[in-house]
Amino acid sequence: MGKLIVMNQITVNGALEAPTPDSWLVLDEDSSEASLEQLILAHALVLGRKTYEGLAAVWPRLADDPSSRPSPP
Repeated sequence: MGKLIVMNQITVNGALEAPTPDSWLVLDEDSSEASLEQLILAHALVLGRKTYEGLAAVWPRLADDPSSRPSPP
């Protein structure tokens, strides 16, 4: 059985959600690289229904967007 690692991105003041859907989390370069590394190493993702529905609406568009792919090391 594999490990279950919980990763949650939260602000310094403890906010777990953005004030508006358009102003979600903005990561600096180091945080972005760390998040991408964790995502790449994961064998599976467990998402809540609302998170999944929001991401599922975006994923098809990302497949054709070269800027959504990580740059090579």
